[in-house]
Amino acid sequence: MEKVFLPALREPVSLFVSDTHLFHQHNSALQYQGQMIEQVNPDRLFLIGDIIDYEYIMHIIQKRMKAGGNGQEVTLPANFEDFLEELDVPAYEAHLRFMDVVMAQIDRGTEVYFIPGNHDNTLDIFNGQTLNGIHVRDHMLERFGGIITHLEHGDENDPACLANYEGLYSKGSRILDAGLHIDHRLKRAFESVSPGSIHYPFPITNSLKHIGKFFIASFRRNAALRALERGAAATITGHIHKADIRMITDISTGRPMEMPGTVGAQFVGSPPSRPKINVKYMNTGDGLTHGTALLHMGREVPNLRSMDGWVILTRHDIQKSRTFDPAAENPHAEYRDETIDFLQKGWEAFIASTEFDKAWDHTGKRIRWYTENIAANSQTEHGEEEPPRWEHAV
Repeated sequence: MEKVFLPALREPVSLFVSDTHLFHQHNSALQYQGQMIEQVNPDRLFLIGDIIDYEYIMHIIQKRMKAGGNGQEVTLPANFEDFLEELDVPAYEAHLRFMDVVMAQIDRGTEVYFIPGNHDNTLDIFNGQTLNGIHVRDHMLERFGGIITHLEHGDENDPACLANYEGLYSKGSRILDAGLHIDHRLKRAFESVSPGSIHYPFPITNSLKHIGKFFIASFRRNAALRALERGAAATITGHIHKADIRMITDISTGRPMEMPGTVGAQFVGSPPSRPKINVKYMNTGDGLTHGTALLHMGREVPNLRSMDGWVILTRHDIQKSRTFDPAAENPHAEYRDETIDFLQKGWEAFIASTEFDKAWDHTGKRIRWYTENIAANSQTEHGEEEPPRWEHAV
């Protein structure tokens, strides 16, 4: 990627990635996000949740417990690096290199922020702290292009997460993982027949995700409302693995329209009772199967499909590199100690807060935040007597 969007005297370049799901064995796209970080070389990097898949790590541990017999305890190594060595999955070297890239960016002056999601919510314990140069925050309000923007992972906008995946939802994660496993086997079969000539589209996984969208149809609406409640005119989330830039033009129905161009929150039309408010909605996509990110440059760059300085980056926007080839030399090897130290702190928080005889707790402190602040949702600075409620299953 040419760094034509990095001129002098310009607004800081910001890159947003989420849902990388490091240490998920069936990850096939983290390298694209890692190369985007390398090649964009942003002034600010926002890691918007589910960067590390502690839920998947918990499933690995639970399988060990089950293999050892009911009630069998498994002794976990004190060091995360030792745990990875026990798993003996060669591909995990690429996962470590992703964090090496992040640490290298910090050393070069990039400001890095980490907003935990529902798969790495054990890191919530570090809210407000800085770990190895990474600033951990529960959510953020930042200005981009002069517009106040709300940054969050997005699980708070998903009724399934706030219900902690009870009932039908409890099966969804396992079903999706099974579909991903089948897709990976088919992908290897395609590549064995015609190496490099076919981009496997992950049809099973994407079909399951499409079905799953039915259960979180209110996601965009909830994200827009949370942004308004916190005084923002735009929102950036991850969580649903669907890269997107659009304008939510009718909060009462949540009807989205493709983003026409500019704008922050404003009243449009002449409504009979309550004003319609525009909220810019943006989603980073994921680094598990798609390999996408969100880029803000603060100016138009036609060859990168810029919308008011915003771009959805895909694997087609980056140059191929061997950074994430475990067989190639690691160009950021000098940062491995920092990577391991950061992951070790996360490992210790994971062990201390995880109940291995139960399902993964997707709610964490977020459900408590909602319960404690529910009264605050009855007011809005836009003058509505009774604002539309965000549809949380609490």
